[in-house]
Amino acid sequence: MPKKGRNTSKGTQKSAGAQGNQQTPPSLADQLKDRLKNVNKGGLLGMLGQVQKTTPDTWKDPEAVKEMAKKFAEQLKIPVSEDRLNQFKGL
Repeated sequence: MPKKGRNTSKGTQKSAGAQGNQQTPPSLADQLKDRLKNVNKGGLLGMLGQVQKTTPDTWKDPEAVKEMAKKFAEQLKIPVSEDRLNQFKGL
């Protein structure tokens, strides 16, 4: 009998916790952290290597920076709007 009471209370706590998660979505930072955990570490190191190899003249070209950011976002499976990417042109 006591076990049934324990299972019921655990079930109630789990459903209450699940409702709490549905009401407040994870922050963007938490989403990014989760995606980075699942990213191919070699691919991430490759991206960092590409950033390191980028010349100062390339950094001055907003279109090149936009394309690099778009490519990295696609590799990390992070949705980035075209409007957000176009902000590189305004700098």
